Amino acid sequence: MKIFVPNLVAKKGKDGKYLLDDEGKVIKAVKGFYLASVYDVSQTEGQPLPKPIYELEENIKAPQKYEWYIKAIMELSPVPIKFSEIEGTAKGFFVPSEKEITIRPGMSQTQTIKTMLHEVTHSILHDLPVPPFGSPEYAQHEIEAESVAYMVANSLGIETRDYSFVLFASWTNLGLS
Repeated sequence: MKIFVPNLVAKKGKDGKYLLDDEGKVIKAVKGFYLASVYDVSQTEGQPLPKPIYELEENIKAPQKYEWYIKAIMELSPVPIKFSEIEGTAKGFFVPSEKEITIRPGMSQTQTIKTMLHEVTHSILHDLPVPPFGSPEYAQHEIEAESVAYMVANSLGIETRDYSFVLFASWTNLGLS
């Protein structure tokens, strides 16, 4: 099977040097397309490809402890935690200016506990001002919150590795930064 692929070329200024964006990356432009061969997954053999983890779907191994974990996290949190519908894909968020955490209801037990731990960590470690989304400081805040959530969940016997490690990779440019 063949598909059209954009032919990207680096842009150069009048002085012959490559043009850079605000982040210091070379600016590229599409200069036509070319045909490239690709395979459909049905044409391949072997182990199934790993699927991205967008949400932890399992309940915890000791479901009788779920309510106790929720209550303990809420009592230990320095700010109130509420369960409320959230627009978009966020599973939870901490608003420093309002000193409040919101968690999406209806998630699995594992996702709910992990998200609560993540947002409580933000409430303890990260106050105003909130760094701009995508900045190195913002990424550092996310890595810190997810690291603590992962370690605490793991100590409770709640496995979040597949989810947390994908987040680590996304906030560290696949470990390159």
